[in-house]
Amino acid sequence: MTSAPASLALEAQDLGKHFDVKGRPRVQALQNVSLRVPSGSLAALVGPDGAGKTTFLRLAAGLLRADSGSLRVLGIDVAKDPQAVQER
Repeated sequence: MTSAPASLALEAQDLGKHFDVKGRPRVQALQNVSLRVPSGSLAALVGPDGAGKTTFLRLAAGLLRADSGSLRVLGIDVAKDPQAVQER
């Protein structure tokens, strides 16, 4: 993604995240997640335990770094400037 239109609060494209767990196989938390949330709208993440909801929110908050894909929050590239997202 080059730049997000001002009308988007959040834009994720092919987002992926995995975790390495000692003594266990790699855990794929998110795989190829794409989502666009317009500004001023209400969105909900719904799914069973272990579906990746918290991982996605932590990525969107700039608390984790994605392994693949891109993520913009309020026009800010989260990978390039997670602190700016946290300050918002």
